[in-house]
Amino acid sequence: MKNLYVLGAREKVRFLKDEEEWRLYDRALAVRVDIETKASEVCVEHITPLEARASGDSSVVFKCGTLQGNTLYACTSTEVLIYEVPEFKRTGYISLPCFNDLHHVTPTPEGNLLVANTGLDMVVELTGMGICVASGTSWARIPRRTFPRVSITAKSKPPNRTTLIPISSFKSKTRSGSRDLIRRMLCA
Repeated sequence: MKNLYVLGAREKVRFLKDEEEWRLYDRALAVRVDIETKASEVCVEHITPLEARASGDSSVVFKCGTLQGNTLYACTSTEVLIYEVPEFKRTGYISLPCFNDLHHVTPTPEGNLLVANTGLDMVVELTGMGICVASGTSWARIPRRTFPRVSITAKSKPPNRTTLIPISSFKSKTRSGSRDLIRRMLCA
């Protein structure tokens, strides 16, 4: 049996049809499709905790992910989630206050994660514990006044426990460094 995994979301029941995209979906979904029989099943329904959302009515959507072996790396707008497939056992979770409209996550050959943080026009390289080892952006550096401290949820802890690390843990990159991070993300 060959499977295809589809990431997306369930649309909210809404009374107004003119809502913005960032408020349309109430839970992220991962669906397994058997490409031989065309049968499908929902494997994961994920609801982002309120403390990890941009606002209380923010959409919860699995964006682009990466399947490597039996590990699925998925992201919502503010979280990175790691699952063991086909059981869909969650083995990792990272949410940082600087995560803003994540669009993709992929592992590096060194075992780190590259995250496309499109709301801040940057790529962030994280360890599996959520510690930033590199970031590339179109800015000279992450504005300290916006993110004076970073809160992480390590993969070995439940999502409601956080550890604070100083923003100095982030290493700003030059524009060419950003290109290198993006190139590594595309080639990983």
